[in-house]
Amino acid sequence: MRRPRAPRRADERELSRSALTGYALPRMFRAARLCVLVLAAACNLAIGLDDYVFEGGAAEGAGGVGGEPSAGGAGGAPSGGGGALGGGGAAPLTPPQPIPDSATEHCIDGQMVSPPPVVGAASFGQDCSYPDSPPHMLTVGAEVLSDDVTGLSWQLVGTTMDGALAAGHCADETTGGLSPGSWRVPTLYELTTLLDVGLTTPFLDLEVFTLPRDLVWTQSPADGGGTFAVGDGSFSCDPPSEPGASACAATGVTATALCMTGTTPPRAFVPGSSAATVIDDRSLLEWQVDAALTNQTWLQALQTCEALTLAGHDDWRLPSVKELTSLLDPTGEPLLHLTSLNERTWTSTPRNQTDGDGNEAFAVTFGVGGYSSILTGEAARARCVRGPVTELP
Repeated sequence: MRRPRAPRRADERELSRSALTGYALPRMFRAARLCVLVLAAACNLAIGLDDYVFEGGAAEGAGGVGGEPSAGGAGGAPSGGGGALGGGGAAPLTPPQPIPDSATEHCIDGQMVSPPPVVGAASFGQDCSYPDSPPHMLTVGAEVLSDDVTGLSWQLVGTTMDGALAAGHCADETTGGLSPGSWRVPTLYELTTLLDVGLTTPFLDLEVFTLPRDLVWTQSPADGGGTFAVGDGSFSCDPPSEPGASACAATGVTATALCMTGTTPPRAFVPGSSAATVIDDRSLLEWQVDAALTNQTWLQALQTCEALTLAGHDDWRLPSVKELTSLLDPTGEPLLHLTSLNERTWTSTPRNQTDGDGNEAFAVTFGVGGYSSILTGEAARARCVRGPVTELP
């Protein structure tokens, strides 16, 4: 369960330059609250959900007391009569790969930039209301940057090219001393985990990355043809003027190839707390199967999810743009009714507008795919989320 974000002092928002890297990685360090999460993510990338259950005592030992991971009975001697199996409760789950938050502290009231809203306010429930696991980035050498939350590593310098050439370019890369074939073009989900949507566009920090063009290729195909590219959407993409992820032709558009390496665990949806919900076993987020039937403004969508009681839980919220974009992966269908709803769906993430206004937030369009910012007074659906959960139903 995400907890409301406490207001932060100005001196906590930026860290001094790192002695290890020689330059600051602004907004990307939240080390204190990441320690446990980073260790859990690193240890559990290859572990299935069944492996999170700690069994009770061995058959030859005394029975354990259920309810606690370490309560299984100790094994007996080989010649002992053996006790009953311990009850052994399940340990709290940790996500095999969490979805990193942007650590955005940008808040709006639907019209203007505002202080963080208090619980019960009409704009409470937006991205800045809840803390999560911001991407903890560490530079590993002069050319590669690693994300300790996802376990993925990224080139610091991108190369501009036609989209049809990006896959071959990355496969031939030897950045960081890795052998050819180690690098590849990211999926839309993987690139989205790297973004900091608390920034104004581009969403990759140009104090960290060198991007010849602030539109970055992915390998993910769009339903409408072509592949997704992420950036400010201004380079021959549709829509042409909205920041976010747009469907771009594989040829004829010049954008940045930013190669990455690492493994993203496979994802499946498992039954949730009721027939109305499912759980993503990679992020451990529990989702509503169906979005709200009526279109709503952004503030109404926030309030809908904050007030929701479903499947015995009342901690539902409107998902962030990163969380909702993770559902563009087609493995969500048919358990999640996505492509049948070819309409925009609200996220809790406001756009940090360069003009200082606070009247835009991000929405995801399923079916066609992609996300962009729209006016908060426009109409879109709401699909609520909770978690990450710590146990399965």
